[in-house]
Amino acid sequence: MRTTAIRKLRFLALGTILLAPLTAAAQQAPQAASYSGGELGLRLGYGLPFGEASQGNNLDGGVSGQIPLILDAGYRFNPNVFAGILFGYGFGQIKDQNNGCNNANASCSASVIRLGLDVLYRFVPEQRFAPFVGVGAGYEWFHFQGGTSLLGGVTASSTVSGIEFVNLQAGADYRLSGNSVIGPFASFSLGRFDNISTKVTTGNNTATTEGDINNTAMHEWLLIGVRGAFSL
Repeated sequence: MRTTAIRKLRFLALGTILLAPLTAAAQQAPQAASYSGGELGLRLGYGLPFGEASQGNNLDGGVSGQIPLILDAGYRFNPNVFAGILFGYGFGQIKDQNNGCNNANASCSASVIRLGLDVLYRFVPEQRFAPFVGVGAGYEWFHFQGGTSLLGGVTASSTVSGIEFVNLQAGADYRLSGNSVIGPFASFSLGRFDNISTKVTTGNNTATTEGDINNTAMHEWLLIGVRGAFSL
């Protein structure tokens, strides 16, 4: 009996010794870079529109949403603070039934372009899972184009543009290594379109107009997705 107990104790001691390095490795997260330097980030997600492109013209009247690709490139002043330039291109999801784009002879497309600045603050960047918040501002272009093969071919496009007053962000980084992270993010932006330009092409004839939007209104975008970043 005593011999059996001694054998069990030896077995437990040996197991503890063998598993100790694995346990320590599992508990130790990769350390965040403690230097200042460049950082590149890429985001992919889905965006929902709210508000109006102009008074009485709902932004979601022509598109149900967008699929954005967003690049932010900038500088890390320390492990917590990042500031940089943000560029986004969104593929608009057309609502065919609302604008005649479901016609067999018609084709439509939409896009959202954003350019601005943003600042991110990471909490506990030394941890494997580190939340962050951010704020930014910039400029936005919303482009819609439709065409038909009837009547010799007619193509019409319209672009509205204006200031993105604020872009609020939140998310979390899951550290894959000392200089790369990935994790969820969400952002909410508030903007207003002030300018509109249109272009209509019929055959070889093209007419363009451009001017200010008199009946301006506020609109918003809610973006949810995944962000990855790499420190240079």
